[in-house]
Amino acid sequence: MTHPFWIPLGYETRNGSFPSYNDNRHLTTIGPTRSGKGATIIVPVSLRVPHSMFIVDPKGQIAAITGRRRYELGQHVLFLNPFGLHSGPPWRLPRHRFNPLAALDPEHPNFVANVGALAQALIITQGREPYFDDTARNLIVIILVYLIVTFGKSATLGMMRAIILAIAARSKEGMAYIATMQECPLSIVSQGIGRFADIGERNDLASAVSTAVTQTSFLDDPAFTHPETGCLSGSDFDMLQLKEWPTTVYVILPGNYMETYSRFLRLLITSAIESLTASPGGHPVLMMLDEAARLERLPALTSAFGYSAGFGLQLWPFWQDLAQLEHIYQHEWESLLGNCGVTQFFTPADMKTADYISRRGGMTTSSSRSRSYGGLWRKFQSESQSESRVPLLPPEYTFNLAPDKSVIFYAGTHSPFITGRAPYWTIPQLAGTFDPDPFHME
Repeated sequence: MTHPFWIPLGYETRNGSFPSYNDNRHLTTIGPTRSGKGATIIVPVSLRVPHSMFIVDPKGQIAAITGRRRYELGQHVLFLNPFGLHSGPPWRLPRHRFNPLAALDPEHPNFVANVGALAQALIITQGREPYFDDTARNLIVIILVYLIVTFGKSATLGMMRAIILAIAARSKEGMAYIATMQECPLSIVSQGIGRFADIGERNDLASAVSTAVTQTSFLDDPAFTHPETGCLSGSDFDMLQLKEWPTTVYVILPGNYMETYSRFLRLLITSAIESLTASPGGHPVLMMLDEAARLERLPALTSAFGYSAGFGLQLWPFWQDLAQLEHIYQHEWESLLGNCGVTQFFTPADMKTADYISRRGGMTTSSSRSRSYGGLWRKFQSESQSESRVPLLPPEYTFNLAPDKSVIFYAGTHSPFITGRAPYWTIPQLAGTFDPDPFHME
Protein backbone atom coordinates (compact mmCIF):
# COMPACT_ATOMS: atom_id res chain seq x y z
CA MET A 1 0.00 0.00 0.00
CA THR A 2 1.35 3.43 -0.90
CA HIS A 3 0.69 6.86 0.55
CA PRO A 4 -0.08 9.88 -1.66
CA PHE A 5 2.89 11.70 -0.12
CA TRP A 6 6.49 10.56 -0.11
CA ILE A 7 8.47 10.62 3.16
CA PRO A 8 11.87 12.30 2.65
CA LEU A 9 14.93 10.27 3.63
CA GLY A 10 17.57 12.92 2.97
CA TYR A 11 18.42 15.56 0.40
CA GLU A 12 20.52 15.53 -2.79
CA THR A 13 22.30 18.86 -3.07
CA ARG A 14 23.47 18.09 -6.61
CA ASN A 15 19.93 18.22 -8.03
CA GLY A 16 17.80 19.62 -5.19
CA SER A 17 15.71 16.47 -4.71
CA PHE A 18 14.56 14.48 -1.69
CA PRO A 19 15.22 10.71 -1.74
CA SER A 20 11.87 9.46 -0.51
CA TYR A 21 9.63 6.54 0.42
CA ASN A 22 5.87 6.22 -0.05
CA ASP A 23 4.95 2.74 1.17
CA ASN A 24 3.25 2.13 4.54
CA ARG A 25 5.89 -0.22 5.98
CA HIS A 26 8.05 0.83 8.92
CA LEU A 27 11.40 2.62 8.74
CA THR A 28 14.48 2.60 10.92
CA THR A 29 17.59 4.76 10.97
CA ILE A 30 20.89 3.73 12.54
CA GLY A 31 23.58 6.32 13.11
CA PRO A 32 26.11 7.13 15.84
CA THR A 33 25.49 9.89 18.33
CA ARG A 34 26.04 13.40 16.95
CA SER A 35 25.72 12.17 13.36
CA GLY A 36 22.91 14.55 12.40
CA LYS A 37 19.79 12.39 12.70
CA GLY A 38 17.73 15.35 13.85
CA ALA A 39 19.09 18.01 11.51
CA THR A 40 19.14 15.90 8.34
CA ILE A 41 16.16 13.56 8.83
CA ILE A 42 13.75 14.28 11.69
CA VAL A 43 13.46 18.04 11.16
CA PRO A 44 13.04 17.89 7.33
CA VAL A 45 10.39 15.17 7.73
CA SER A 46 8.55 17.24 10.36
CA LEU A 47 8.63 20.30 8.11
CA ARG A 48 7.16 18.51 5.07
CA VAL A 49 5.10 15.41 5.82
CA PRO A 50 1.30 15.90 6.11
CA HIS A 51 0.75 12.65 8.08
CA SER A 52 -0.31 12.85 11.69
CA MET A 53 2.88 12.53 13.72
CA PHE A 54 3.83 11.29 17.19
CA ILE A 55 7.37 12.49 17.91
CA VAL A 56 9.56 11.54 20.87
CA ASP A 57 11.58 14.71 21.25
CA PRO A 58 14.54 14.74 23.66
CA LYS A 59 15.23 18.33 24.77
CA GLY A 60 12.19 19.69 22.87
CA GLN A 61 14.50 20.67 20.02
CA ILE A 62 12.32 19.29 17.21
CA ALA A 63 9.18 20.89 18.66
CA ALA A 64 10.87 24.28 18.95
CA ILE A 65 12.14 24.20 15.38
CA THR A 66 9.10 22.66 13.64
CA GLY A 67 6.04 23.27 15.85
CA ARG A 68 4.95 26.44 14.03
CA ARG A 69 5.27 24.72 10.67
CA ARG A 70 3.05 21.85 11.81
CA TYR A 71 0.35 24.45 12.59
CA GLU A 72 0.82 25.95 9.13
CA LEU A 73 0.31 22.51 7.59
CA GLY A 74 -3.18 22.51 9.08
CA GLN A 75 -2.37 20.22 11.99
CA HIS A 76 -3.73 20.25 15.52
CA VAL A 77 -0.44 20.45 17.45
CA LEU A 78 -0.03 19.23 21.02
CA PHE A 79 2.96 19.35 23.35
CA LEU A 80 3.28 16.81 26.18
CA ASN A 81 5.86 18.98 27.84
CA PRO A 82 5.73 18.27 31.59
CA PHE A 83 8.75 20.42 32.46
CA GLY A 84 7.74 23.40 30.34
CA LEU A 85 10.75 23.45 28.02
CA HIS A 86 11.03 26.41 25.62
CA SER A 87 7.96 28.12 27.03
CA GLY A 88 9.45 31.58 26.44
CA PRO A 89 9.78 33.52 23.16
CA PRO A 90 10.03 32.91 20.31
CA TRP A 91 8.69 29.35 20.71
CA ARG A 92 6.21 29.64 23.60
CA LEU A 93 5.62 25.89 23.72
CA PRO A 94 2.55 25.14 25.85
CA ARG A 95 2.04 22.24 28.27
CA HIS A 96 -0.77 19.88 27.31
CA ARG A 97 -1.97 16.92 29.34
CA PHE A 98 -2.88 13.32 28.56
CA ASN A 99 -4.32 10.75 30.96
CA PRO A 100 -3.70 7.26 29.52
CA LEU A 101 -6.44 5.79 31.74
CA ALA A 102 -9.20 8.05 30.41
CA ALA A 103 -9.44 6.27 27.06
CA LEU A 104 -9.87 2.79 28.57
CA ASP A 105 -13.45 1.49 28.48
CA PRO A 106 -14.34 -1.29 30.96
CA GLU A 107 -17.01 -2.51 28.52
CA HIS A 108 -14.52 -3.04 25.69
CA PRO A 109 -13.46 -6.67 25.14
CA ASN A 110 -9.78 -5.63 25.12
CA PHE A 111 -10.04 -3.63 28.33
CA VAL A 112 -7.96 -5.92 30.58
CA ALA A 113 -5.42 -6.55 27.80
CA ASN A 114 -4.97 -2.79 27.30
CA VAL A 115 -4.52 -2.27 31.03
CA GLY A 116 -1.94 -5.07 30.95
CA ALA A 117 -0.05 -3.26 28.20
CA LEU A 118 0.21 -0.16 30.40
CA ALA A 119 1.49 -2.33 33.26
CA GLN A 120 4.18 -3.72 30.94
CA ALA A 121 5.18 -0.17 30.09
CA LEU A 122 5.48 0.75 33.76
CA ILE A 123 7.32 -2.35 35.01
CA ILE A 124 10.49 -3.19 33.10
CA THR A 125 11.77 -6.75 33.49
CA GLN A 126 15.13 -6.55 35.24
CA GLY A 127 17.28 -9.62 35.74
CA ARG A 128 16.71 -13.24 34.83
CA GLU A 129 14.05 -14.01 37.45
CA PRO A 130 10.80 -12.39 36.27
CA TYR A 131 8.61 -13.46 39.22
CA PHE A 132 8.81 -10.20 41.15
CA ASP A 133 8.36 -8.07 38.03
CA ASP A 134 5.40 -10.18 36.87
CA THR A 135 3.78 -10.01 40.29
CA ALA A 136 4.30 -6.24 40.41
CA ARG A 137 2.59 -5.96 36.99
CA ASN A 138 -0.26 -8.10 38.26
CA LEU A 139 -0.75 -5.76 41.21
CA ILE A 140 -0.79 -2.74 38.91
CA VAL A 141 -3.36 -4.35 36.61
CA ILE A 142 -5.61 -5.11 39.59
CA ILE A 143 -5.38 -1.56 40.93
CA LEU A 144 -5.87 0.10 37.53
CA VAL A 145 -8.90 -2.04 36.68
CA TYR A 146 -10.41 -1.19 40.06
CA LEU A 147 -9.76 2.54 39.64
CA ILE A 148 -11.16 2.73 36.11
CA VAL A 149 -14.27 0.71 36.98
CA THR A 150 -14.83 2.84 40.08
CA PHE A 151 -13.86 6.35 38.96
CA GLY A 152 -14.13 6.18 35.17
CA LYS A 153 -12.31 8.93 33.31
CA SER A 154 -11.34 10.55 36.62
CA ALA A 155 -9.02 7.65 37.49
CA THR A 156 -5.36 8.64 37.38
CA LEU A 157 -1.95 7.11 37.77
CA GLY A 158 -1.45 9.33 40.80
CA MET A 159 -4.28 7.42 42.50
CA MET A 160 -2.61 4.15 41.57
CA ARG A 161 0.68 5.32 43.06
CA ALA A 162 -1.03 6.28 46.35
CA ILE A 163 -2.60 2.81 46.67
CA ILE A 164 0.69 1.03 45.95
CA LEU A 165 2.48 3.09 48.61
CA ALA A 166 -0.25 2.41 51.16
CA ILE A 167 -0.14 -1.34 50.52
CA ALA A 168 3.67 -1.35 50.69
CA ALA A 169 3.54 0.47 54.03
CA ARG A 170 1.05 -2.13 55.35
CA SER A 171 -0.91 0.76 56.77
CA LYS A 172 -4.56 0.75 57.82
CA GLU A 173 -5.29 2.73 54.68
CA GLY A 174 -3.55 0.08 52.55
CA MET A 175 -5.49 -2.75 54.16
CA ALA A 176 -8.70 -0.75 53.66
CA TYR A 177 -7.91 -0.44 49.95
CA ILE A 178 -7.44 -4.21 49.75
CA ALA A 179 -10.72 -4.84 51.57
CA THR A 180 -12.58 -2.46 49.26
CA MET A 181 -11.11 -4.08 46.14
CA GLN A 182 -12.14 -7.51 47.41
CA GLU A 183 -15.74 -6.27 47.06
CA CYS A 184 -15.25 -5.27 43.39
CA PRO A 185 -17.70 -7.05 41.06
CA LEU A 186 -14.87 -7.93 38.65
CA SER A 187 -13.19 -11.19 39.65
CA ILE A 188 -9.82 -10.08 38.27
CA VAL A 189 -9.85 -7.49 41.07
CA SER A 190 -11.69 -9.23 43.92
CA GLN A 191 -9.83 -12.52 43.58
CA GLY A 192 -6.48 -11.11 42.51
CA ILE A 193 -6.05 -8.61 45.35
CA GLY A 194 -6.65 -11.19 48.08
CA ARG A 195 -3.14 -12.61 47.93
CA PHE A 196 -1.67 -9.19 48.74
CA ALA A 197 -3.48 -9.18 52.08
CA ASP A 198 -0.74 -11.59 53.20
CA ILE A 199 2.06 -9.16 52.43
CA GLY A 200 3.17 -9.16 56.08
CA GLU A 201 3.70 -12.93 56.11
CA ARG A 202 5.14 -13.47 52.63
CA ASN A 203 8.52 -12.04 51.71
CA ASP A 204 7.97 -12.75 48.01
CA LEU A 205 4.88 -10.54 47.92
CA ALA A 206 6.66 -7.85 49.90
CA SER A 207 9.49 -7.90 47.35
CA ALA A 208 7.05 -7.72 44.45
CA VAL A 209 5.24 -4.74 45.99
CA SER A 210 8.63 -3.12 46.58
CA THR A 211 9.34 -3.59 42.87
CA ALA A 212 6.09 -1.80 42.04
CA VAL A 213 7.02 1.02 44.41
CA THR A 214 10.49 1.42 42.89
CA GLN A 215 9.49 1.24 39.25
CA THR A 216 6.59 3.70 39.53
CA SER A 217 8.56 6.24 41.58
CA PHE A 218 8.61 8.75 38.72
CA LEU A 219 4.94 9.33 39.50
CA ASP A 220 5.96 11.12 42.69
CA ASP A 221 7.06 14.05 40.54
CA PRO A 222 4.25 16.66 40.50
CA ALA A 223 5.16 17.45 36.89
CA PHE A 224 3.31 14.22 36.08
CA THR A 225 0.70 13.74 38.80
CA HIS A 226 -0.24 17.09 40.34
CA PRO A 227 -4.06 16.99 40.30
CA GLU A 228 -4.40 20.33 38.51
CA THR A 229 -1.29 20.67 36.36
CA GLY A 230 0.29 17.21 36.10
CA CYS A 231 0.89 16.03 32.56
CA LEU A 232 -0.78 12.66 33.29
CA SER A 233 -3.63 13.93 35.52
CA GLY A 234 -6.04 15.06 32.82
CA SER A 235 -6.55 14.96 29.06
CA ASP A 236 -6.61 17.73 26.48
CA PHE A 237 -6.99 15.18 23.69
CA ASP A 238 -7.41 11.50 22.84
CA MET A 239 -4.77 9.53 20.92
CA LEU A 240 -7.48 8.44 18.46
CA GLN A 241 -7.50 12.04 17.31
CA LEU A 242 -4.36 11.33 15.28
CA LYS A 243 -6.39 8.96 13.10
CA GLU A 244 -9.44 11.23 12.87
CA TRP A 245 -7.76 14.42 11.62
CA PRO A 246 -4.20 15.69 11.07
CA THR A 247 -2.56 15.97 14.49
CA THR A 248 1.00 16.24 15.75
CA VAL A 249 1.98 15.19 19.28
CA TYR A 250 5.44 16.08 20.61
CA VAL A 251 6.53 14.15 23.71
CA ILE A 252 9.21 16.27 25.33
CA LEU A 253 11.66 15.56 28.13
CA PRO A 254 14.93 17.28 29.09
CA GLY A 255 17.79 15.23 27.67
CA ASN A 256 19.22 14.43 31.11
CA TYR A 257 15.82 13.05 32.22
CA MET A 258 15.43 10.56 29.39
CA GLU A 259 16.65 7.62 31.46
CA THR A 260 15.13 8.67 34.80
CA TYR A 261 11.70 9.19 33.27
CA SER A 262 11.83 6.62 30.47
CA ARG A 263 8.66 4.99 31.85
CA PHE A 264 6.78 8.18 31.03
CA LEU A 265 7.80 7.72 27.39
CA ARG A 266 7.02 3.99 27.45
CA LEU A 267 3.58 4.70 28.89
CA LEU A 268 2.65 7.27 26.23
CA ILE A 269 4.01 5.21 23.34
CA THR A 270 2.13 2.14 24.54
CA SER A 271 -1.09 4.10 24.96
CA ALA A 272 -0.71 5.59 21.48
CA ILE A 273 -0.04 2.21 19.85
CA GLU A 274 -3.01 0.57 21.60
CA SER A 275 -5.36 3.38 20.54
CA LEU A 276 -4.10 3.78 16.98
CA THR A 277 -4.27 0.07 16.20
CA ALA A 278 -7.78 -0.42 17.58
CA SER A 279 -9.21 -0.16 14.08
CA PRO A 280 -7.83 0.24 10.53
CA GLY A 281 -8.27 3.24 8.28
CA GLY A 282 -8.20 6.92 9.09
CA HIS A 283 -5.42 9.44 8.65
CA PRO A 284 -1.94 7.87 8.35
CA VAL A 285 0.22 8.26 11.45
CA LEU A 286 4.03 8.39 11.53
CA MET A 287 5.61 7.66 14.94
CA MET A 288 9.21 8.92 15.14
CA LEU A 289 11.12 7.52 18.13
CA ASP A 290 14.42 9.30 18.62
CA GLU A 291 16.77 7.70 21.18
CA ALA A 292 14.73 4.48 20.95
CA ALA A 293 17.25 2.60 23.11
CA ARG A 294 16.23 4.70 26.12
CA LEU A 295 12.88 2.88 26.04
CA GLU A 296 14.59 -0.48 26.71
CA ARG A 297 12.56 -3.46 25.52
CA LEU A 298 8.97 -2.28 25.07
CA PRO A 299 6.52 -5.14 24.37
CA ALA A 300 3.93 -2.91 22.69
CA LEU A 301 6.56 -1.65 20.26
CA THR A 302 7.87 -5.14 19.51
CA SER A 303 4.37 -6.37 18.68
CA ALA A 304 3.49 -3.29 16.67
CA PHE A 305 6.35 -3.93 14.26
CA GLY A 306 4.48 -7.03 13.16
CA TYR A 307 1.01 -5.63 12.61
CA SER A 308 0.58 -1.86 13.03
CA ALA A 309 1.35 -0.90 9.42
CA GLY A 310 -1.94 -2.53 8.44
CA PHE A 311 -3.70 -0.11 10.78
CA GLY A 312 -2.15 3.01 9.30
CA LEU A 313 0.55 3.39 11.98
CA GLN A 314 4.09 3.63 10.66
CA LEU A 315 6.98 3.28 13.14
CA TRP A 316 10.35 4.95 12.72
CA PRO A 317 12.83 4.33 15.58
CA PHE A 318 16.36 5.75 15.62
CA TRP A 319 19.28 3.73 16.99
CA GLN A 320 22.99 4.42 17.47
CA ASP A 321 24.24 1.03 16.23
CA LEU A 322 23.18 -2.58 15.77
CA ALA A 323 24.88 -3.72 18.97
CA GLN A 324 22.51 -1.44 20.87
CA LEU A 325 19.49 -2.89 19.07
CA GLU A 326 20.64 -6.48 19.63
CA HIS A 327 21.40 -5.87 23.30
CA ILE A 328 17.84 -4.70 23.93
CA TYR A 329 15.85 -7.01 21.66
CA GLN A 330 18.26 -9.99 21.62
CA HIS A 331 17.03 -12.66 19.18
CA GLU A 332 14.23 -10.37 17.90
CA TRP A 333 16.40 -7.63 16.47
CA GLU A 334 16.69 -9.07 12.96
CA SER A 335 12.93 -9.60 12.83
CA LEU A 336 12.41 -5.94 13.69
CA LEU A 337 14.64 -4.90 10.79
CA GLY A 338 12.92 -7.45 8.57
CA ASN A 339 9.59 -5.69 9.14
CA CYS A 340 10.99 -2.38 7.88
CA GLY A 341 10.46 -1.16 4.35
CA VAL A 342 13.44 1.18 4.78
CA THR A 343 16.62 0.58 6.78
CA GLN A 344 18.92 3.57 6.70
CA PHE A 345 22.53 3.69 7.91
CA PHE A 346 24.78 6.67 8.53
CA THR A 347 28.55 6.25 8.65
CA PRO A 348 29.04 3.47 11.23
CA ALA A 349 31.38 3.74 14.20
CA ASP A 350 31.51 0.03 15.08
CA MET A 351 32.49 -3.15 13.25
CA LYS A 352 29.21 -5.01 13.86
CA THR A 353 27.19 -2.37 12.02
CA ALA A 354 29.80 -2.07 9.25
CA ASP A 355 29.83 -5.85 8.76
CA TYR A 356 26.03 -5.99 8.62
CA ILE A 357 25.89 -3.27 5.95
CA SER A 358 28.54 -5.14 3.96
CA ARG A 359 26.78 -8.52 4.22
CA ARG A 360 23.37 -7.07 3.42
CA GLY A 361 24.80 -5.15 0.48
CA GLY A 362 25.70 -8.42 -1.20
CA MET A 363 28.50 -9.31 -3.56
CA THR A 364 29.74 -8.05 -6.88
CA THR A 365 32.18 -9.39 -9.44
CA SER A 366 35.65 -7.92 -9.55
CA SER A 367 37.86 -8.48 -12.60
CA SER A 368 41.62 -8.47 -12.53
CA ARG A 369 44.19 -8.87 -15.29
CA SER A 370 47.72 -10.20 -14.88
CA ARG A 371 50.72 -10.56 -17.18
CA SER A 372 53.61 -12.96 -16.90
CA TYR A 373 57.15 -12.27 -17.96
CA GLY A 374 60.06 -14.65 -18.38
CA GLY A 375 63.41 -15.27 -19.98
CA LEU A 376 66.71 -13.59 -19.49
CA TRP A 377 65.35 -10.16 -20.36
CA ARG A 378 61.96 -10.63 -18.59
CA LYS A 379 60.05 -10.43 -21.84
CA PHE A 380 56.24 -10.52 -21.88
CA GLN A 381 54.97 -14.08 -22.39
CA SER A 382 51.24 -14.21 -21.56
CA GLU A 383 48.24 -12.34 -20.18
CA SER A 384 45.35 -13.74 -18.16
CA GLN A 385 42.11 -12.36 -16.73
CA SER A 386 40.30 -13.61 -13.62
CA GLU A 387 37.12 -12.76 -11.82
CA SER A 388 36.31 -12.98 -8.11
CA ARG A 389 33.36 -12.23 -5.88
CA VAL A 390 33.87 -9.34 -3.46
CA PRO A 391 31.55 -7.33 -1.19
CA LEU A 392 29.73 -4.51 -2.94
CA LEU A 393 30.20 -2.38 0.19
CA PRO A 394 33.30 -3.58 2.07
CA PRO A 395 33.37 -2.60 5.77
CA GLU A 396 36.28 -0.25 5.11
CA TYR A 397 34.12 1.59 2.56
CA THR A 398 31.24 2.11 5.01
CA PHE A 399 33.64 3.38 7.68
CA ASN A 400 34.73 6.05 5.20
CA LEU A 401 31.21 6.97 4.04
CA ALA A 402 30.98 10.75 3.75
CA PRO A 403 29.09 12.46 6.60
CA ASP A 404 26.56 13.86 4.13
CA LYS A 405 25.63 10.40 2.81
CA SER A 406 23.61 7.43 4.01
CA VAL A 407 23.18 3.84 2.88
CA ILE A 408 19.53 2.88 2.36
CA PHE A 409 18.10 -0.60 1.91
CA TYR A 410 14.56 -0.75 0.54
CA ALA A 411 12.61 -3.94 1.19
CA GLY A 412 12.21 -5.95 -2.00
CA THR A 413 15.31 -4.56 -3.69
CA HIS A 414 18.67 -6.31 -3.86
CA SER A 415 21.02 -3.36 -4.07
CA PRO A 416 21.67 -0.62 -1.51
CA PHE A 417 21.31 3.04 -2.42
CA ILE A 418 23.87 5.68 -1.46
CA THR A 419 21.88 8.88 -0.91
CA GLY A 420 22.65 12.40 0.18
CA ARG A 421 21.50 14.25 3.27
CA ALA A 422 21.89 17.84 4.36
CA PRO A 423 21.11 19.99 7.41
CA TYR A 424 17.65 21.49 7.11
CA TRP A 425 18.92 25.08 7.20
CA THR A 426 20.89 24.51 3.98
CA ILE A 427 17.90 23.17 1.99
CA PRO A 428 16.36 25.93 -0.18
CA GLN A 429 12.90 24.31 -0.22
CA LEU A 430 12.72 24.58 3.60
CA ALA A 431 13.73 28.24 3.89
CA GLY A 432 11.32 30.20 6.08
CA THR A 433 9.52 27.13 7.41
CA PHE A 434 11.48 26.62 10.63
CA ASP A 435 12.09 28.53 13.84
CA PRO A 436 15.42 29.04 15.64
CA ASP A 437 17.11 26.09 17.28
CA PRO A 438 17.08 26.85 21.04
CA PHE A 439 20.46 25.13 21.38
CA HIS A 440 22.13 27.03 18.53
CA MET A 441 20.90 30.62 18.59
CA GLU A 442 23.86 32.18 16.79
